[in-house]
Amino acid sequence: MIKVHISPDFIGSSETGGIRRVVEAMLKYLPDHGIEHTRILSEADIIVNHGAMPTKYKTTPSLHVGHGLYWSRQGWGDGYLDVNRGVVSAMKRAVAHTVPSEWVNRAVRRGGLWYPEVVYHGVDPKLWKPKECQNFVLWNKARADYVSDPGDLMRVASLLKKVQFRSTLGNRSSNVSILNPMPYKEMRATVASAGVLLATARETFGIGTLEAMAAGVPIAGWDWGGQSEIVIQGETGYLAPPGDYPALAECIQKCLDQRSRLSKNAMEDVKTRWTWPSRIAQYAAILERIHKEYYVINRPKVSVIVTAFNLDRYLIQCLESVAKQTFTDFECVVIDDALSDSTKSMVEEFVRKDKRFRYLRPTENLGLSGARNFGFSRAHGRYIRHLDADDFLHKNALAIETNALDKDQEVHIVYGHIETVRSDGSRIEEGGKGNFARSGWPEDKFDWFAQMSHLNQLPSCSMMRREVLERSGGYRVRMTRAEDAEFWCRVSSLGFVIKKCTQAVTYFHRHREDSKGATEWRDEGTEPDWTSWFPWRMGAGDYDEGRKSMAKTSGIHPHTHLVPFGAQGNPTNTRFWYVHDYYYPVVSIIVTCGPGHEKYLQEALDSVQAQSFPDWECIVVNDTGKEWGPDIMGSPFAQVVNMDGNQGISAARNKGFEYANGEFIVWLDADDILLPWFLERMVAYAEVNDGVIYCDMIQDKGEKLEIYRYREFKEIRIPTNMQYPGSSVLIPRHIVLRMLKLHGGWDEDIPGMEDWNYQVGIHDAGFCAFHIEEALFVYRIYSSTKREVDHARIKDIAKWMDHKWKKYRKDGVIMGCGCGSKAVTKVKPKSTMSSSGNFENLDKFLKGTNSEQLVKLEYLGPREGTFTIRSRVMPSKSYRFGNNRQHKIQTVFMQDAEYLVQQVGPDAKPYYRMITGGTMEFKDPSVVLGRPLA
Repeated sequence: MIKVHISPDFIGSSETGGIRRVVEAMLKYLPDHGIEHTRILSEADIIVNHGAMPTKYKTTPSLHVGHGLYWSRQGWGDGYLDVNRGVVSAMKRAVAHTVPSEWVNRAVRRGGLWYPEVVYHGVDPKLWKPKECQNFVLWNKARADYVSDPGDLMRVASLLKKVQFRSTLGNRSSNVSILNPMPYKEMRATVASAGVLLATARETFGIGTLEAMAAGVPIAGWDWGGQSEIVIQGETGYLAPPGDYPALAECIQKCLDQRSRLSKNAMEDVKTRWTWPSRIAQYAAILERIHKEYYVINRPKVSVIVTAFNLDRYLIQCLESVAKQTFTDFECVVIDDALSDSTKSMVEEFVRKDKRFRYLRPTENLGLSGARNFGFSRAHGRYIRHLDADDFLHKNALAIETNALDKDQEVHIVYGHIETVRSDGSRIEEGGKGNFARSGWPEDKFDWFAQMSHLNQLPSCSMMRREVLERSGGYRVRMTRAEDAEFWCRVSSLGFVIKKCTQAVTYFHRHREDSKGATEWRDEGTEPDWTSWFPWRMGAGDYDEGRKSMAKTSGIHPHTHLVPFGAQGNPTNTRFWYVHDYYYPVVSIIVTCGPGHEKYLQEALDSVQAQSFPDWECIVVNDTGKEWGPDIMGSPFAQVVNMDGNQGISAARNKGFEYANGEFIVWLDADDILLPWFLERMVAYAEVNDGVIYCDMIQDKGEKLEIYRYREFKEIRIPTNMQYPGSSVLIPRHIVLRMLKLHGGWDEDIPGMEDWNYQVGIHDAGFCAFHIEEALFVYRIYSSTKREVDHARIKDIAKWMDHKWKKYRKDGVIMGCGCGSKAVTKVKPKSTMSSSGNFENLDKFLKGTNSEQLVKLEYLGPREGTFTIRSRVMPSKSYRFGNNRQHKIQTVFMQDAEYLVQQVGPDAKPYYRMITGGTMEFKDPSVVLGRPLA
């Protein structure tokens, strides 16, 4: 019997609501799966925490049952931001997570390295017997706010004068009655007698929707939030595009006219898909997995992973420091990345004496990042402790660090202080016998803002929970230097918490003139900018810049809107990080991965996450011929679409587009990468040039990087040769839809060079292309043989093109898509960033705030006439907006922009948007790629 403590359990409470319904179902049905509820924390094997009500007890693992968050597009007050903080805190403590709908799932996966399982809510049909229909439309919500607005009811009721409406909130009118507050049990009778339930609230799921359906009441509402995942259009109800009130009125009328059929379908659908037993079975399976991981699988508490590369002269002292630990529940895995027989002999001697030691040799040299990942893939411990072969541990290191992780479930990575020793391993005395030189680093407390300012806060060899490496995808092998600093940036920004758990020395670092780090410093003269792949970086590229940045910003983040809500730092200019729902992506990035390209995929996805333009979604099409699971470790934001076998790139791109919602489409090959400002630049061009947007590229030839420049587009050339890249271009959605209508999308029958054929089709349809004279993505020349395969088929491809595009290639027709015949001019967008120097005498006022950042803001609302908005940053300044040519786009302070983009209209679409992120202060590709351009 598994024992769980459910928090809250609502026993003895009069509180109602959706969370209570889930808890009651758990209490009722979990015992059917051998899972018992206990109110005594010390008895619980697992804690089940709901929402923002976390309970923790010693080392007891927890499941977080998410019910949604308060999205930043609405102007929620500080109290709601505190709720978000509580939810995220509970999520950080948990070892597993659930969410109530797919759209909440997508938002959560953008905020951190969380992989929730969607567990929909359910209903007990026995409690919801149909009653005689009274043909009124019911709006049944307990409160009015940004999500639940009775104004929707009032507006649609004014369009249906002959239909009677009843509402728990709102204003009375000739056809709207306001119900008096009533207990939940009495409300059930009202729901069951309604003709239609009006579901306009943008809920994370909608238990009320299920309850109405169980009583045979069809649903009319907005096609958004959880409603979209419940209602079967035309079968159990009708949903309208948000904000389209005539369409909503039509949905209500259809529900009334077809009520008998819809009612029968709704009750049957509830019995088939929405009963509680199937939902609780999902929770039970998750709880059983947690129990197995923590109580059944026999694993050591700690895996010490020692990476060795020709370090035999230091290895004995290193391994002896592990063997002599006061904490004994460990295994020590030695990774011989030099494939050295002498190293093997030394380690095997330890293995003979102590079975806790293991020797592992990869098939090839992996580098430090790869060796650590390899070691983790073979490690069994619940906690992972890295150790370089030329360093060694204090005898109490494992005891101190494991105790710190055991005490606080919200901490994931711990470390102590470092002492630097001589190359021979001897300690350096200072100020008398028995006093040893103490390093001034690391500082007393981890500072996330400093870490993102290129001031590394902790040593590379620290202890962490194994899920940190599992969910992050491990160290990035592209990082041949400073791999740890980059890794700390990534995990501490995306839901994991780092803590210096003691000021005592736990780690001895050997000072060596010939060490990897010292040699690299001599050769390079500096270290790489390991913050460059993070759009929420503080803007410093090296140590000196970092110190200056920290002094200048006083710990205030300059780009708060870009920080993931799982970040460890606490913002000082708002109560909590913004929690975006990304429900209306501007760009859909479709990543296609064919056979042999799996090893490149992580880097491509990292380059997507690195974008300074945040309004994107990412769809990964698996065309490898092998079935993948739904998750890609390290990239929870990636929606995986499996192809049926290896069907080729054209079929994969067509399939990916079926899942795309963006205004623009970018196809990205898994072996290519985008520079962080790719979308920022491409979208800016697309806003002023309607057509395909393409750019130059950086060719990765292995040893060197070279920029390849494309020519300006001439449509007359396209039938005879390609004019721009096949992937990593930005195409407006309407062009892709037109290609689907005219040509079926990407041609799946062409024997090769499908990119060329697609381009001919686009320009045959009358669209233009526009060239950005800047290299914005990296193309790996030698990662694929497709170029060679296509070249070998060139005669067949030419013959195929001759047939399909005969008029251009054989009959002498000159392509005239309009780019040449019309006076189409490529417009370079104005800079989206302005200097604060444009406003005199503001330096003192702006110092220490994120408001010195200025961005372009576009008004999307309905008011054509010009209106004034006063700055929240500087009350003496105001902005003039309006949906007209002169006032649609204005330059505003970042802090004002962050407030205004949260304002939404009745259709829940934003009234304002920032045109670009505008956050990448550098534009040098070599900074990001870690290699100079030839």
